[in-house]
Amino acid sequence: MRGLQALSARQFPEARKAFTESLRINERNVMAMLGLVELSFQTQNDADTKRWLKKAEETAPNNVHVLITVGRYHLTRGQADKAENVLVRAVEADPKQLQALIDLADAHSRQGAFEKAVTRLRQAAMLAPESGAVQHLLGVTLQRSGKLAEAETALLKAAELNPKSPDAYVALAQAETRADAANKYIDQALKRVPSHYEAQMLRVFWQYKANDLPAVRKTLDEVIKQHPTAAEPWVRKGMLATTENRVAEAKEAYKAALERDANHPIALNNLAMMALSPGGEGPAVAEGHVRKALRVLPNNASLQDTLAAVLVAKQDARSALTAIQLAAKLDPRDPGIQLHLAEILLLNGDKAGAKRVAEALKSTPGVDQPRLQAVLRKAG
Repeated sequence: MRGLQALSARQFPEARKAFTESLRINERNVMAMLGLVELSFQTQNDADTKRWLKKAEETAPNNVHVLITVGRYHLTRGQADKAENVLVRAVEADPKQLQALIDLADAHSRQGAFEKAVTRLRQAAMLAPESGAVQHLLGVTLQRSGKLAEAETALLKAAELNPKSPDAYVALAQAETRADAANKYIDQALKRVPSHYEAQMLRVFWQYKANDLPAVRKTLDEVIKQHPTAAEPWVRKGMLATTENRVAEAKEAYKAALERDANHPIALNNLAMMALSPGGEGPAVAEGHVRKALRVLPNNASLQDTLAAVLVAKQDARSALTAIQLAAKLDPRDPGIQLHLAEILLLNGDKAGAKRVAEALKSTPGVDQPRLQAVLRKAG
């Protein structure tokens, strides 16, 4: 108990001393071993974490607390299948272990088995009917399984059980596809915590969707003031300035975002595109931005599309074709990327390929018709 108290207070040397003394008194004290597992994990000592976990498994292989700890360790390492196998044993060993059910539901969800996860969380809710946290997890998992009506019931129950928390209302707002329904829940979330970041950013999303740009600007200014280290509000501010054709302000906003997150892919991508525009810094600067973004998201279609534009500007049509082909493979339904592919095929002398891609775009809604007609003329 002394060790656990010290661990909770992040007094790591004291915790280690207490757990070690417990094991000196009783070398088979599994709870002390698990305390050392948690201590090693929190201090990022992976070798000791594995060593004490192995020792606990050897000492009490069927102990429910050991099984839960092993399962959670696998979850932290992204090994949901291994976690599932162990946590099933934990639930079988003690069906009333709430944490085992929650962690097993997590393992199911990570593998896309949402129905199984819902079943486990319903069991957890029966064990802890007054737990807002369990109801919240159940609601979110029901959302992911497509059962939105049941999800709403669970999340409203979570909101009732946790009267000071906005999280359930935020989850409900995130699932809505209509502004009126989303804003109803956003209002409830912000009523509980006026500076809640996710709720504020959802508000920005729906204000932008309604084309209420003055409201977007006002909300973003509030978010930036209340969350000075967040990069995303600055990215949104840059996008807003671009919409309003304030290029210099947009550039400054993206740079401010990068001061907070040097690898923010949207900020880097948009700065790359601005560098390619007339009066911009040119393709060399643009390439630096987009390649940095691609190190974060190498399989992002929009970034590969931007890279293709940069390489065209550098008159490297062959490399541009490789980039745009990858973009088209990653997002084959994007008409802008398909049109860009047709244009770059032309640059590489493949008129037949360009014509085939362009012909397929003729009836696609939202395609840039002047650019499409130009490709068809050149392709013959």
